[in-house]
Amino acid sequence: KCANLYRLPGTSTITYNYTVENNPPQILAAGPTGSLNPPTSKIWVAFDEQIDMNSVNTNSITVQEATTSKVIYGKFSQVYESTTSRWIVYFEPSVPLRTSLGGYRVIVKSGNTGVKDLGGTPLVSDYSYTFGVDNIAPQVITVNPPNGSSGVSLDSDINIVFNEVLSPSSIYGATESSRGSV
Repeated sequence: KCANLYRLPGTSTITYNYTVENNPPQILAAGPTGSLNPPTSKIWVAFDEQIDMNSVNTNSITVQEATTSKVIYGKFSQVYESTTSRWIVYFEPSVPLRTSLGGYRVIVKSGNTGVKDLGGTPLVSDYSYTFGVDNIAPQVITVNPPNGSSGVSLDSDINIVFNEVLSPSSIYGATESSRGSV
């Protein structure tokens, strides 16, 4: 019961009804996925509701080498992504990930020592997934005109073919020519 602050005639109490939210958080997505991720990848888990960051640590969200179970350390953060209406917990490794046979395993723990929402409700069950890292440098397959060519026209195109797709952000120090970017 609460005091009637407005002293409305004929009333002596005000009653409030509320519902305690006790639905467990749900994992909506996680990443990275696949086997060709850069060594600087951030690891992330998307939830349907805000997570209590006091429940997030390397015991509740563990990143480890899949073959050796060696734990990877780093820092956690949480961001609300309004375009998808989900809360994302990011893990940024303290050192770049390395190619590891078997890749990396991410384990999100449930229960009393696991990830909890703001109401203290834990995940219902553990969640895990694996991903790989590709930090092997791309290889040049062909160059046209070939190295050492002479008599090449100044307006000739230069083509370099690699054995894999390059990330545009990894190509730095590119030069400009009168015909556009290289």
